[in-house]
Amino acid sequence: MDSISRSSSSSDIIGNNADLFTQILLCLPVKPLLVFKSVSKQWFSAISDPLFIKQHTQKQNLRSLMVQTASKKPTFDFISLDGSSSSSVSFETLDFLRARIKQSCNGLLCCSSHNKDNEIFTYYICNPSTKQYRRIVDFTVDMAKEKGFEMLVSVSLAYDPLKSPHYKAICVWKMSPEQCIRWSYRIKIYSSETDSWKLCVDVFFLLPCIINTSGVYWNGSLHWVDTWDHENHICFNVDQELRSGMPPCSSLVYSTAYSVVEYFGECRGRLHHISRYGHPQVACIIDILEMKTDYTGWIKNFRVNTPEFPYPVLLSGFCVLHMEEVGDSFRLVLKIQDQVISYDPHERSFADLYKFASKTWEKIPRRDSSYHYIETLASV
Repeated sequence: MDSISRSSSSSDIIGNNADLFTQILLCLPVKPLLVFKSVSKQWFSAISDPLFIKQHTQKQNLRSLMVQTASKKPTFDFISLDGSSSSSVSFETLDFLRARIKQSCNGLLCCSSHNKDNEIFTYYICNPSTKQYRRIVDFTVDMAKEKGFEMLVSVSLAYDPLKSPHYKAICVWKMSPEQCIRWSYRIKIYSSETDSWKLCVDVFFLLPCIINTSGVYWNGSLHWVDTWDHENHICFNVDQELRSGMPPCSSLVYSTAYSVVEYFGECRGRLHHISRYGHPQVACIIDILEMKTDYTGWIKNFRVNTPEFPYPVLLSGFCVLHMEEVGDSFRLVLKIQDQVISYDPHERSFADLYKFASKTWEKIPRRDSSYHYIETLASV
């Protein structure tokens, strides 16, 4: 049997063995899978199957941070968190969408744009790996007022691909002063499963400094914190549509004076709160807290003294980009000037992860500049 015949025979064996065929496809990144969809109807059906997409999400080991390195035309640097290559990342910009990222949630992005010519605000849900997106909100200030609202202050994505292929977008609208007292809000929920909206009955009062960003999705709820006040935290259970508070954490931080929330996010099933205490120019002490899954309080994981770092920690070039769980331990991913560092507080050890191009790091905002990235085939 010649080599061509053997190759053809091997292809037939793989193609006729559904389990083997699927296992091979599951090992591939998103970019080639999108190409392979056009090979045949069988391949298209296999790669588009919701069960395959769920299994593919579970097998993905490429965990990266997207760091926005330009503002007028957003471009991103990708920083691998597990030492693997990020060369398979299927995009460098969001030019196809022309929007800014507001939130990242398990591979999907919540993005927004503002057309200054006609003053239209637009929000999208986007899968940057496949370049698919869905426009969920279009409004002008006049359109909002007609419905009794003043402004859309927050849009958050609630998506867990291991539980459902569908997602929800939670929009927090500020009520018009003519309708309610000042700082009153109401929530509308979009469901991708039904492609419909639901207006929550509850009208609530809240200081704007808490709710003016996207929430962090964890444990079936969205969470918001006041970056300047350790007592003000709220969460919203998406399925039950219930709003509640969270335990304060002021007693666990070094000091509430000159202290701000440096990082608030979810990683591998845990919700982290990192506060920074320091002088106006220097970050001195970092407290790392973790929320108990039953919401009965915060656990103090660690206190870090940055003066012990072998790097110059000046606020102008320092921020916590991410917190990465590693087994039963964790590591901080820090930006210090033009370097991205992984820091293990237990071992007091450092590892260089990335170095930005010359002068690039100076343009990166201290907050809301990095987003967790996971490749996914999820449909929007």
